[in-house]
Amino acid sequence: MDPSLLAVLKDSPCIRTGECARLFGVSRKTVRRLANQGLLPHWRSPGNQRRFDRAFCERVAAEADGQETLPMKVGA
Repeated sequence: MDPSLLAVLKDSPCIRTGECARLFGVSRKTVRRLANQGLLPHWRSPGNQRRFDRAFCERVAAEADGQETLPMKVGA
């Protein structure tokens, strides 16, 4: 991938499922399940891929730091 594109993506206000999963310390499948259940707010890109708000996910991950489970309902 083009390094300039990587820089843009890194500063983007949205993240992909895999990065969200890494932040939360869970699998991508878990992130998809949380999104499908309406517990994790997301939107779809023009290519129909899930996108998550970076700041929101970082805040939830920080709040959950040291806990064994993510705070649910995440979007509350």
